[in-house]
Amino acid sequence: MKTKAFINESKQRESELKGERSAILRQLKEEDGCDSAEEVEQLIQRNDETITRLSDELNKGMRELEMELKKIRE
Repeated sequence: MKTKAFINESKQRESELKGERSAILRQLKEEDGCDSAEEVEQLIQRNDETITRLSDELNKGMRELEMELKKIRE
C-alpha cells in the first residue's frame, strides 16, 4: 500500500513539475523571445556581462566621487 501511494505521489509531483516547466518556458518566450535552452543560456550570459559592466562602472564612479569629496574636504 505504501508503494502505491508513493507511486501516485511521484506521478502527481511529476505532473506539477511539467506544468511549472511549461509555464517558465512560455514566460521566457513571451518576455525574452527565447525558444530554446540555448537561447536562455545566451540571455543569461548577456545579462551577466551587463551586470558586470554596470557594476564596474558604478564602482569607478564611486571611487571618483570619493576622490572629489576628499579634495573638497581638504
